[in-house]
Amino acid sequence: MTKTTAARNKGQEGMTLIAVMAIMAVFAVALLAVAPDITQEVQREKEVEAIARAKRSRKRSASTSNITAGPSFRTRWTTF
Repeated sequence: MTKTTAARNKGQEGMTLIAVMAIMAVFAVALLAVAPDITQEVQREKEVEAIARAKRSRKRSASTSNITAGPSFRTRWTTF
């Protein structure tokens, strides 16, 4: 590298860092704008999963309650 090329590049060395930092700042602001939507979507997914689990549990308990042969614990002790 000659002295003139080095002198020309010396002023540009810091500009790349500033450009990268500016892009990162814009990216961070964009993430902050989207964060509430993502949190809401995660909450919805959890609620949908909880509802599905409750339905499966209800189906299972309904199908097993017809199979039991003897009285349940409560009915045994309350018949005195």
